[in-house]
Amino acid sequence: MSFLRGSENYVWCTTSVLGKGATGAVFQGVNKNNGEPVAVKTFNQVSHLRPHDVQMREFEVLRKVKHENIVKLLAIEEEQEGHGKVIVMELCTGGSLFNILDDPENTYGLQEDEFLLVLEHLTAGMKHLRDNNLVHRDLKPGNIMKFINEDGTTTYKLTDFGAARELREEEQFLSLYGTEEYLHPDMYERAVLRKPVGKSFGATVDLWSIGVTLYHVATGQLPFRPYGGRRNKDTMFFITTKKASGKSYPATCAECPLLLFNKNDNKVSMEPEPEMPKFPEFPAAVSCVTRWGALVAARLRDVARRADALAAHAARLHDAARALDLAAAAARRAGAGGAAARWAGPGAAAALAREADALRVGAAALAARHAGGALRAEWDDAVLHAACPAALRLPRRSRSLLERLRDSWQHLVRDRATRALTYNDEQFHVLERITVAESGRRVRALLARAAPLARARHAAIADWTRAAHTVRLQATLLDKVPRSVASAGFAPAKPFASTLPGSRYSPPRPPNR
Repeated sequence: MSFLRGSENYVWCTTSVLGKGATGAVFQGVNKNNGEPVAVKTFNQVSHLRPHDVQMREFEVLRKVKHENIVKLLAIEEEQEGHGKVIVMELCTGGSLFNILDDPENTYGLQEDEFLLVLEHLTAGMKHLRDNNLVHRDLKPGNIMKFINEDGTTTYKLTDFGAARELREEEQFLSLYGTEEYLHPDMYERAVLRKPVGKSFGATVDLWSIGVTLYHVATGQLPFRPYGGRRNKDTMFFITTKKASGKSYPATCAECPLLLFNKNDNKVSMEPEPEMPKFPEFPAAVSCVTRWGALVAARLRDVARRADALAAHAARLHDAARALDLAAAAARRAGAGGAAARWAGPGAAAALAREADALRVGAAALAARHAGGALRAEWDDAVLHAACPAALRLPRRSRSLLERLRDSWQHLVRDRATRALTYNDEQFHVLERITVAESGRRVRALLARAAPLARARHAAIADWTRAAHTVRLQATLLDKVPRSVASAGFAPAKPFASTLPGSRYSPPRPPNR
């Protein structure tokens, strides 16, 4: 007996059940053309007994909505054996939110960051429905799917639009849909208690379901749950309509939290402090660049201050040399001798003063150019014009494709070791070969996209690194020259400014004798 079913472009196995409902079932299938896994929804005889316009309503709603937080419609096709239409949708490998909450790890609800993600995606999807004048009417954790993207991020999506319909703000409806625990009280009174209440309902019924769903996600428990569960229907209705709100607690904040203790067991274990987040390498490199730029700027400012001090000292030396020169000239005219007559250093002092002034100007220019965050600005400009493959999550997407390629290859090797394959296994063997070819093509396309980006970013960072090393070298030389000049008695053998890259300094002329 074959468990395979198919349409024109898709095939699925009736043993791979993803979920069942009152009007149909969802199976995991495969695209015949590229081997991509999909979800296929088929309909049973109960669904075919509904009016034709009701049957076509889900198809029309899915064609109308296109949003990242709503399960994507891939195709609507006829089943080959004539069992009617099937809906082909993208496969959400993370499962439903109900199954996630059923995990013992989530007994008390999801973590805060995950809950906020569900809140964001759920409200975005519902807003898109209302923007298109649609109501879902069966919102619950079982109809919210977790979709894991190729780059590893998570997206929660609305699904199961069998009860959805078009409804404008001023319109009302009378039909009853939904699940007991998430029903609006007015709908619960008619649908569950079977009371002949002549009430109609509007689009706000989804708001009640959103509130119950979010409470369930945050705490792991339903907000309205009488003793005995669904058997105690009257108490459930009383709780949702007439029971007063529970005990109110004082306001809390991050500095003054409110701790609740169990009277039966006071052994309360506090959660350990969370570990420090491990940052990826690229932000660490940016932080290193910031610190390096700050250190270089501080060193440049220090060099500029020492150059100013050297220039002032050289100027005072030059003034003293001029004074001694005048004293020596006056002594010669008077015919006197001595130390003043033997002074012959005003030319060297003037040359040193000019050299110190040129050094001061060069240090000030270098500090003005690079000490005010210029290196960081150049880094930001370099990385801005060269996109990072890691920031685009291309490595994570390629890893996902390679894992899929490895799984398909292992299936092919296993089938090859089997002597005789059944008809179903032969069909899936062919699909696995198609999957291998398609995954390889996507990996090559991803590499072709990432390689130019990586080369451009490498070139931009290399240019910035060379410029930064040049600045560091100039700062080092500027730092050494004042010390060497001071140790040589303020008589440099070779002007420093002429050694700087791009310098227009010309050495001083020797004084006229």
